[in-house]
Amino acid sequence: WTYTSPLIASRFDPQGRFIFTTAEDNTIQRWEAASGNKITFTAHDSWVFALGVTPDGQTLLTGGGDGRLIWWPVAGDKPEPVRRVDAHKGWIRQLALSADGKILKQIPTAAREVYDVSGAGDTALASLVLALAAGAPLDQAAQFANAAAGVVVGKLGTATVTPQEI
Repeated sequence: WTYTSPLIASRFDPQGRFIFTTAEDNTIQRWEAASGNKITFTAHDSWVFALGVTPDGQTLLTGGGDGRLIWWPVAGDKPEPVRRVDAHKGWIRQLALSADGKILKQIPTAAREVYDVSGAGDTALASLVLALAAGAPLDQAAQFANAAAGVVVGKLGTATVTPQEI
């Protein structure tokens, strides 16, 4: 189980047959859990950050720094995209599917001048919990957390965020 480029993300399929990984060479790998055999998927023009598998295990969704969402069949020796959508300008860092596999949620990011990432993860998590505790739905809470972390990375050192900045 080795790969030649650093890995970025990973996801198991719901049936436990495959492990999907993404790498800095803009590829997606499908590893067979039982044997370790690997198939490579290619179609993104940048790193792939987001992976999702439908509950039936038949379709893989990927999202990357190119702002593109791609649907793939999970099975096959040479999977080719079945659908591509240029979702927005900017990175797709995460995506999620509903339990029925029909609703896709993805949260876009905005380009920022990054000075220091110290505390950005803490800010994102704290902001997410704050928004959820205040009764916000998960997608709104995630957008709020994303905005708060975006402010923090534009400051030097560990920093606070005010409501006016978000």
